[in-house]
Amino acid sequence: MSNNCDVAKNNKKVYMHVVIMFVIGAVISSLPPFGQITPMGMDVLAVFVMLIYGWLAIDLVWTSLLGFFLLALTQATTVTGALTTCFSNQTVITILVVVALANGMDELGIGDAITNYMLSRKFIMGRPWVLITMIVTLAFLLSIFNQG
Repeated sequence: MSNNCDVAKNNKKVYMHVVIMFVIGAVISSLPPFGQITPMGMDVLAVFVMLIYGWLAIDLVWTSLLGFFLLALTQATTVTGALTTCFSNQTVITILVVVALANGMDELGIGDAITNYMLSRKFIMGRPWVLITMIVTLAFLLSIFNQG
């Protein structure tokens, strides 16, 4: 019974954050434009601030998807234009491939094997600075191979 009560409290919290997110967007989009920002720019700024609040307070996935649709409402772009721009960016493709690779390595247990190997060495036991030096050196060596 306690678990259902916690879920209901969590849902109320999420709904409250969604309301706050939309209030923030309404307030920012109703402000007069300043500097070189146009009225459409104020709407895009409102969507940006709404998304930052949503990412921090609620969730990354559905808040980001909501951002595509909210951006289309500003007439700055269409939903398909925003999705095309997002997924045609080389950085996004690289991030998706790296996340898939990391998930595969996690499923195979490679990370656990590396961690157990590093922590089982006698020269590391009792000396955490040696472990940190090994991690930094490994990151340095891997970054050398990434320069291409």
